[in-house]
Amino acid sequence: MKFKNKRNAVLILSHLMKDKKALNNESILRCKKGFEIFHKKKCDFIITSGWKYKKEIEKPISHFIKDYLENKLGVDNKSIVTDQFSRETVGDAVFVKYNIIHPMCISELHIVSSRYHIPRVKNIFGFFFEKKITCKFYGVKSPLDLDKKILNNEKKSLLAFYSTFKNIDPRDKDKVFEILLSKHPYYNGLIFPKFTI
Repeated sequence: MKFKNKRNAVLILSHLMKDKKALNNESILRCKKGFEIFHKKKCDFIITSGWKYKKEIEKPISHFIKDYLENKLGVDNKSIVTDQFSRETVGDAVFVKYNIIHPMCISELHIVSSRYHIPRVKNIFGFFFEKKITCKFYGVKSPLDLDKKILNNEKKSLLAFYSTFKNIDPRDKDKVFEILLSKHPYYNGLIFPKFTI
């Protein structure tokens, strides 16, 4: 794929909601960091990701992040692109790549998460994204940075990722989606309802 009009963007990976109407502090810190990078790097867009992960919240968390960027930080809504399909980090990489990065010819992506999460994010995005798309990573400080259980879960999740996508060509879109939707427990119905578009 050749990029004719190169663009750059910030991707804010969502964390959780504090309650059914408000983002938790970690999600807010990620928003603020994304906003800072958006201006510092003179990015074309901010991308928000995340699904409606609880029945009690009225819309996808990506939309709550969009609202925060608009209403609290003053970002023009024309500069915000949302993905409401991803349910976790692998989905963030896959859905954002095919639904936003490729169609919008984005060649440089600044990815914001929390520090404890960044090592896994780097590995997953590094696996799926071709070298012509430059990815840069930014971690916000979190109380969970030194939580041994969280850090152990991050390592286990990364091992599970590599096991799931073993021997898969990350450039094969059809195969990537086939594996994601059939093998990943967040999409195949084992933990959450089976994913459908």
